[in-house]
Amino acid sequence: MWQLKYKKRAELASPLGIFLADKWMERQKSYEPVSFIAVPIPLHPAKRTERGFNQAELIAQTFSQRTNIEVALDILRKVKETGSQAKTANRADRLQNLKDAFAVNADVLKKYDGKTIILIDDVATTGATLIHASSALTSAGAKNIIGLVAAHG
Repeated sequence: MWQLKYKKRAELASPLGIFLADKWMERQKSYEPVSFIAVPIPLHPAKRTERGFNQAELIAQTFSQRTNIEVALDILRKVKETGSQAKTANRADRLQNLKDAFAVNADVLKKYDGKTIILIDDVATTGATLIHASSALTSAGAKNIIGLVAAHG
């Protein structure tokens, strides 16, 4: 994970997407892909420019190819530039760090009404990112949200 994010090894995202997709399909034997939409956790535009890619988006694209679950990149945005969660000391600080960090395009969300959102991220330590992203989605009208991460730290 560290190589992917901090050494800009984008090619490492594909095996993680395959891993997530395979685990998903093992547990969801009778799912209908049309009832889900994959939403990768977005990076702030400045961070994306710095890194050159969004690792969660790359993971989600591979996940999508293997599961036939559509990826929606225009529902969730990171609107607040925050410090690195990895460098944040504890759960309370991580939660505070991401307060009001995400915004939802409600018009785009409406296009997927009735679908369960699969929030995809690379790693979860305290769950703060998933909590704040899902809170923003819920406030905008999303009904069902699942968090799916490649690693738990």
